[in-house]
Amino acid sequence: MDSIFKTRSKIDIYEINYKVRFISGFKGSRESFFQIHQSDSGCRGAPLVMVKFDQGILYGNTAITIEDIIGNWVNFKMILDLVDMSYDIYLNDKLFIEDRFRTTLNGCARPHIKFGIYRPGYYSTNGSLVRNNTSIVDFDDMKVKKLNP
Repeated sequence: MDSIFKTRSKIDIYEINYKVRFISGFKGSRESFFQIHQSDSGCRGAPLVMVKFDQGILYGNTAITIEDIIGNWVNFKMILDLVDMSYDIYLNDKLFIEDRFRTTLNGCARPHIKFGIYRPGYYSTNGSLVRNNTSIVDFDDMKVKKLNP
């Protein structure tokens, strides 16, 4: 996906809205469904924000279990502040997370949104690959707007 953040300055603040519905799964280890990542041609960076379930729990100001929301549409809103290197996440209009970026902006990379399921694989103690169970998620009505001129 092309970066929606075509020109990054120290005054950029964005609002990202979408609906998300978890159909099944999300009971495994570190299952991310939304990220603000950073990269550009020849320049890779680490994710700035990863929103993920771990063992069926989404952690924020409170903990939400996958069972609490599975099958229901959830309104997701993020205020992404490139000025303060912070973000706020609202679920169904209730503040869920206030946090700082996981890492700093890489000078050569541009932030971009990643929707989808991302999770690490791992090997058991006997060296065999442990397969992940299937998880399914729907996204709808995605909107991004710059909040400052």
